[in-house]
Amino acid sequence: MPLLRENGRSTASILGTGPLKNDIELANVSFYQLNQDEVGAKLKTACRLATQAYERSKSVFIWTVDEEDSKRVDDLLWEFPLNRFVPHEQSAQKTQFKNLVRIHHQIPEDNYYVLINLTQEPVALAGKFERVFEIVLPSETDSAATRQSHYEQLNCTIQNHTIKVG
Repeated sequence: MPLLRENGRSTASILGTGPLKNDIELANVSFYQLNQDEVGAKLKTACRLATQAYERSKSVFIWTVDEEDSKRVDDLLWEFPLNRFVPHEQSAQKTQFKNLVRIHHQIPEDNYYVLINLTQEPVALAGKFERVFEIVLPSETDSAATRQSHYEQLNCTIQNHTIKVG
């Protein structure tokens, strides 16, 4: 499966290759604006981004809206992307099993390299993560603008990308 591409760039350039910092102060926040207003497209994009980060040995947390959303992402990671398997679990806390993608509807207490935000809430503790990925449907642009303003107030680095789905 090729790397997810947006604006002519692959996510490899966005994910970075450096180690997780111990004293992260500011996150780099990437907004991925989808061209389709389908929750399934949003969840698949989250799975692609999580897979690419995982394959680069990055710790990943997917923050979902609720338990039902966590289950949907969990189920989707078993089958998508095709021909790939990403070890994952529904848990807000890191466990004895290392290198798993964590999925949960509660924000984690632990630090992660990547947080994929599937909620409409800004990440209050953006500094706990090296990267925050916000996946935005066309119907969510108002709440995305609010989240972007929040991150700008925290002096986070903001990147915007358009993703063509389908």
